[in-house]
Amino acid sequence: MREKTTSGTCRLPVAGCRLPVSCLLLMAACAAPKPGPASPPVERGILVVASPVPDAALWVDDRLVGEVGRLPAGVQLRAGEHRVELRHDAYHTRYAEVTLAPGERKLLELSLTEALP
Repeated sequence: MREKTTSGTCRLPVAGCRLPVSCLLLMAACAAPKPGPASPPVERGILVVASPVPDAALWVDDRLVGEVGRLPAGVQLRAGEHRVELRHDAYHTRYAEVTLAPGERKLLELSLTEALP
């Protein structure tokens, strides 16, 4: 698309534009994305919730995670404080506050009380 001339410039096929090769290289370098500062890695821990009601819904920080019986390996969460809820239609909801340290694996055992008919 471009022709090299004897004067060290490139002639671009855009309206007869003539730029020195060094300007073209500089423009290409300026257009390249620059790496930003590296963000620190997010520190995480694992929370394992155990309950005798395997089909109870596990909620963490107001987000549904899944049925507690389907999460035997636990859930990976960022380190810090979390609100945990265990819900089931036939039982009273159970709440807990947990704090996870980076790299920690914590077991939380929650029982549920049956709701009256």
